[in-house]
Amino acid sequence: MDRKKRRILFLTSLLMALMILVSTLKDETPQGAVATEISNNEEFYTTSETNLRDGVYKSTNDGFISPITVELTVQNGRISDFKVVDHNETTQIAKTALTDVSYEILKNKSPNVDGVSGATETSDAIIKGARDTIRQAGGNPEDF
Repeated sequence: MDRKKRRILFLTSLLMALMILVSTLKDETPQGAVATEISNNEEFYTTSETNLRDGVYKSTNDGFISPITVELTVQNGRISDFKVVDHNETTQIAKTALTDVSYEILKNKSPNVDGVSGATETSDAIIKGARDTIRQAGGNPEDF
C-alpha cells in the first residue's frame, strides 16, 4: 500500500473515532430525574412500613459531583414511590446507581440495599436519602 493510501486510511479511521467520541460525549449531560417504577408494588409491602405518615418527603445528600435529591411518597401508611428527583452526576458513570439503587429501595421498601460498585458515593447519597425520608415519615430505617 503506498504512502498516500495509508494516510487516507489513517485519517478516515481518526475521523470515525472522533465521531464516535463526540456522539458518546453528547450523552454526558446530566439528567434531571430518574424515574423508577414497579407495576404491581402491592406484593412488596412489609408489615414494618405500615406506621408511616402519609405525605411526600424529600432529602438531599452529597453525591460524587453534586447533591442528589430523592423523594419518598407514603400513602395509607405505606411506601408507594421512591425516586431520584434531581442530580448532576455524570450519566455514564452514575446511571446504574441512579436507577438500580432507587429501584431496589422501592422494590424492597427498605434502604438496606447494596450500592453499585464504581458509583459508591452516588449510591450512598441515595441510600442516605432513603433513610432520612423514612425518618421524616416517622419510621425507623432499621425496621425495614
